[in-house]
Amino acid sequence: MKKAVLLLLAFAVLTGCKEKKSEIPVIDPGFISYVSGFTSGVVSASSHVVLSMVSDIPEAVRTEALDQDLLEIKPSVRGTYSWVDSRTLEFLPEGMLDPGTVYQCRFHLDKLMEVPGGLEVLEFQFQTIQQSLFVELEGLTALDDEDLQWQQ
Repeated sequence: MKKAVLLLLAFAVLTGCKEKKSEIPVIDPGFISYVSGFTSGVVSASSHVVLSMVSDIPEAVRTEALDQDLLEIKPSVRGTYSWVDSRTLEFLPEGMLDPGTVYQCRFHLDKLMEVPGGLEVLEFQFQTIQQSLFVELEGLTALDDEDLQWQQ
């Protein structure tokens, strides 16, 4: 009985401690008719999240959309929305994004325009650059330990 409990506990620990890998979401080609581009790939931690629409969004819809949660980002990021132009929405994080982090995004396209079923939410991801710095300090070395005229 003790062996069975111990074996079960060991199995639970080993299977529960796996690192979860984020899957790259598959983008439905139907979004081509509505969204022309969005932030993706590896970006700077100081980047903004930008989404470009294919057609102009009316002023009234743009103004109303600023008060809605159009974009869900995980891990959670606080920020504000602004319209760069009549087609480009920008999410400006309050601070820097965490370096080396994969962000999963859900853009609620249906809050801006009417779209067919299945295209209400665009799922995409981007990653911030892992910050790294390597410094190697070496002291002053003499060309000739006996002749110090070169060390002036």
